[in-house]
Amino acid sequence: MLVTLGVNAQIQDGVIDDPGDIAFLGYNDSPDGFSFVFLDDCPNGTSIRFCDDEWTGTAFSSTTGEGEVLWTNNTGSTIAAGTVVDITDADDDSNIAATIGTASEDDLGFGTASTGGDQIFAFTGTRAAPGNFLAFVGGGSGYVFTNTGLTVGVTAVELNGEGYYNGTTVFNGTIAGCASTLNNVSNWTVANVGTYPDPYIPNELTGTVFASVSCSMTASISSQTNVACYGENDGALTVTASSGTANYSYAWSNGSTTSNTSSTSNGISSLTAGTYTVTVTDNNACTATASSTITQPSSAFVAHATVDSNVVCNGESNGGGTAYGTGGTTPYQFYSWNTGAFTASITGIPAGTYSVTITDANNCYDSASFTVVEPALLTAASIVDSNVTCNGNADGGATANATGGNSSYSYVWSNGATTASITGVAAGTYSVTVTDYKGCYDSASSTVTEPATMVAYAIVDSNVTCNGNSDGGATASGTGGTGSYTYVWSNGATTASITGVTAGTYSVTVTDSKGCYDSASVTINEPALTVAYAIVDSNASCNGFLDGGATASGTGGTFPYTYVWSNGATTASITGVGAGTYSVTLTDSKGCYDSASVTVNEPALTVAYANIDSNTSCNGFLDGGATASGTGGTFPYTYVWSNGATTASITGIGAGTYSVTLTDSKGCYDSASVSINEPPLLVAYSMVDSNVTCAGYYNGGATASATGGTGPYYYAWSNAATTASITGIGAGTYTVTVTDNNGCTATSSSTVTQSSTIAANAVVDSNVTCNGFSDGGATASATGGTGPYTYAWSNSATTASITGVVAGTYTITVTDNNGCTASNSATVTEPALLVAAAVVDSNVTCNGLSDGGATSSASGGTGPYYYTWSNGATTASITGVTAGTYSVTVTDSKGCYDSASVTVTEPATLVSSASVDSDVSCNGGNDGQATASATGGTTAYSYVWSNGATTATVSSLSAGTYSVTITDAKGCYDSSSVTVTEPTVLVAASQVDSNVTCNGLFDGGATASASGGTSPYIYIWSNTATTASITGVTAGTYTVTVTDANGCTSTSSSTVTEPTVLVAASQVDSNVTCNGLSDGGATASASGGTSPYIYIWSNTATTASITGVAAGTYTVTVTDANGCTSTSSSTVTEPAVLVASSLVDSDVSCNGGSDGQVTASATGGT
Repeated sequence: MLVTLGVNAQIQDGVIDDPGDIAFLGYNDSPDGFSFVFLDDCPNGTSIRFCDDEWTGTAFSSTTGEGEVLWTNNTGSTIAAGTVVDITDADDDSNIAATIGTASEDDLGFGTASTGGDQIFAFTGTRAAPGNFLAFVGGGSGYVFTNTGLTVGVTAVELNGEGYYNGTTVFNGTIAGCASTLNNVSNWTVANVGTYPDPYIPNELTGTVFASVSCSMTASISSQTNVACYGENDGALTVTASSGTANYSYAWSNGSTTSNTSSTSNGISSLTAGTYTVTVTDNNACTATASSTITQPSSAFVAHATVDSNVVCNGESNGGGTAYGTGGTTPYQFYSWNTGAFTASITGIPAGTYSVTITDANNCYDSASFTVVEPALLTAASIVDSNVTCNGNADGGATANATGGNSSYSYVWSNGATTASITGVAAGTYSVTVTDYKGCYDSASSTVTEPATMVAYAIVDSNVTCNGNSDGGATASGTGGTGSYTYVWSNGATTASITGVTAGTYSVTVTDSKGCYDSASVTINEPALTVAYAIVDSNASCNGFLDGGATASGTGGTFPYTYVWSNGATTASITGVGAGTYSVTLTDSKGCYDSASVTVNEPALTVAYANIDSNTSCNGFLDGGATASGTGGTFPYTYVWSNGATTASITGIGAGTYSVTLTDSKGCYDSASVSINEPPLLVAYSMVDSNVTCAGYYNGGATASATGGTGPYYYAWSNAATTASITGIGAGTYTVTVTDNNGCTATSSSTVTQSSTIAANAVVDSNVTCNGFSDGGATASATGGTGPYTYAWSNSATTASITGVVAGTYTITVTDNNGCTASNSATVTEPALLVAAAVVDSNVTCNGLSDGGATSSASGGTGPYYYTWSNGATTASITGVTAGTYSVTVTDSKGCYDSASVTVTEPATLVSSASVDSDVSCNGGNDGQATASATGGTTAYSYVWSNGATTATVSSLSAGTYSVTITDAKGCYDSSSVTVTEPTVLVAASQVDSNVTCNGLFDGGATASASGGTSPYIYIWSNTATTASITGVTAGTYTVTVTDANGCTSTSSSTVTEPTVLVAASQVDSNVTCNGLSDGGATASASGGTSPYIYIWSNTATTASITGVAAGTYTVTVTDANGCTSTSSSTVTEPAVLVASSLVDSDVSCNGGSDGQVTASATGGT
């Protein structure tokens, strides 16, 4: 069967990454294989995976015996759409082949198709992380199409068992059209193809790609509504497509989309100013674009309001103001004030804030306000600068001031003064009227006061307490005058009170704060001088006794007196005191005091003494003696001893302490004591120094000693020896007699012994458990001799038992307590050395897997052996382990052990990374590039990008995130992603900085700015200027093109306006009525320019109209708000000088008659 496919070239994107980009044509069992056809061009490097595992909706199941085939375009060029690829022997890794490109299968093997149902999914990415699903063929159960994007009959064909496409052989159209035909199950035959020339399709299938659909569709903007008010979003556009094929899809550059509609028109609204592009796609995937720029006024409409005149005086209504607009669209149509006025200017208004809303030609509106102010309320105030200082004086003063109103105040006081301040006035009330320069006025008043008459007083606070002291005090005070007061005393003190003064008369002058003063005086008194006296009443009778006495008295001062003695007594007399000097302080009732002293005497101290005449000669004897004596007190003395004796000396007494009391003739007494001593009791001792060491020896010894008695001592042994110690004696009992220096005696005995014959024994307690260990042991014992025994082993041990010894023969020597010895020996044995070993069976295939293995063995020691690995395993071999070093301990039946270790390795972790080589230069472009790289794993690497690319570097990228999966030679893989960015849309904006001030001038200006794109920006104006701002331009529309650093461009326009020509006009309102008068008048007006206008006449008048002028020509210069000027002249005329004349026509004919005639005439005037 020859199938010819015509695929619409306009809808191919040249990347195999969408459902339907390929379609299955057949799959077979025995031998296993399948065929597919490209419905889009396949770039070099593209990889496609074919998996016959079941898809669960989130992952491929791991079914035993099933796996995947990886096909790669490594032809070096793009494979054209319509090309058929056959995969043969898909279940045999050694024979698998592809008619175009290369194919390989994993270790699990590719499953077989069967009548019972099987399936194949085609997708990008990896089985662990599928990218995009492309096609499906097969049936059965256990799979779903969830999260694949595949649709049965469109991009997937379902049938049970093997089969092949047997439908239409020549057709053309879109990818979707071709895919839906090839995936229609009614176009398939279910059968195992077997051995046709193409193993999986009955006849060889070839494909030819041609473009059978032409595109002539166009798109144009059929209607446009620009933004009415600057910054708003009321723009709208409508696009109309023609010469296309329904249905249509519309995609606007602002993100608005409409899909699958039969309408040839599509609109968007609520647009801000800017350029919008729309892409229209018809049913044949033909596209056409159109764009248009929504404009807006060059600048926002802004209302302004200014004050023409503020209120003259607080509370009046004579303010005024004017409103005008800028920007937006002229002419400005409507003014609406919050007062209800609808004119540009308002007058006759009080102080306050006035707002106005102005509407431009597009009904854009803005509000502004101004505040008419009025001076603060004029308020007069007056303050007293200084009241009259002293009662009756005329030195007061006051000052007036004002707040609010208008400055330059004038003053009129009730006393006729016209200055702000008045001085030299007497006490009284004074009023003042303050007037500002505009005639506003207010009044205030102040009262100047005077103090009461000043009077001084002085009183005694305290007289002097003691004669000659300086503790008197007095206080001065005053009434009247002006506080506070100051004081000057005749002693120079300047305080109200004086203290610490002596007796005398003191005068004081009291002065107030204004210098007014008065004087007073006071007299301070003092008492007579205080004197103290003291005498002894009685001395102490015995030394140390407290039976003395003395009395104090005084004269002068102020009664009554109080007394304080140096011993603390507070009475006039003291009694019961010992010898010593006593001082007394006498104080009168005012605290005045004087002191005196007196000395009380006593006899010398009575002291008794007692001395030993002789101690007792021997312990227990009565031959001691003692004598008493005394000093001090009053003779004669008497004696009384504790044993009843009443003589100075006592004799024939035994050991002990004897006390004696000595009393003088005054009854004063003292006691003393003496101790009569005796030697301690003589006691003899003897001890064996050394028994006979071994039986039959003469090496014993004994020693005698004594305590008590009186040394030195003498010794006599029962063996006739006369020394303290005896040596070299045999066993037996020995008695010694000890005599002291006074002939006293005592005896003692000691027995010297000997031991039996000594013998040694040695036995092995335990042999060494492990070769080289030190855990053997042996024990020695002894009989006979004299315990305890000491032990000396040949390994230097000195205990009865030895432990922790290595294998060998050990000799023991036992010595008893007397140094007698005996010897013996014991032999400790050990097993052969235990040796452990370990080897790697297999290293880990991929980093992080657990498929390594190792085995341990042992020799020596005592079987059987036991194994303990560092991972907890207890068998000789370990499997399924991760990379790492594993140690094993082999233990024999005796607990002997040895260790070995082995290192299972793994390749480094496969780590993928992706980096942006270059971002998209302009918003919406596709010139980005990214590169993937990897470290670790096992080279070589293969690459699969989310856009289908299979090279390390991908280019021609639009903005977006791209993921890449890198797989190493062992099938380990890792994924990374990278985001290619693009600048925001470059948008140019411009605004008028200043319109032309006067018609025809060159002082306009505009400024361009840009956002988005990539700075810095370059500006080129339609007047060839290349700066962001242009100045000194005439009225007109100026377009600026902004180019960013990447060459992206955007344009904007602004229109600089100018006012109409300013024209001044003037006319005479009234000419001078009489020659030489000044009652003429003229009025000026203006049109064009920018209001408000300022008028300056040649006679210096600055109002629109001038009045009261003489005849002459008056020129007015009109200046508008922008400083533009225009002039006009008017001539005020006057009549000629009025001249009267008269002519006598005829005189009176007769005296007294009345027939004369005169004719009057005039020239000039009017």
